[in-house]
Amino acid sequence: MDWLIKLMSIGMVILVLVDVFLTVLYPRSGKGWLSVPLNKAVWRFFWFLSSLSIWSDRVRRRILAFCGLLQQCP
Repeated sequence: MDWLIKLMSIGMVILVLVDVFLTVLYPRSGKGWLSVPLNKAVWRFFWFLSSLSIWSDRVRRRILAFCGLLQQCP
């Protein structure tokens, strides 16, 4: 069972390294396996949080500013 955990850990490290490689060297291609879906999920969460009717426009803009770098993700 110990070998399975080691194999899965090595696979995860390789997956992250490939994602970093694709994200850093080809940032506009949108081919990051982990980063693109993660960015979209975080942006959607912040968008939902800011769209609640309890916030004023000022607070809504502040909430979205926490996630401002991800605005390019639809």
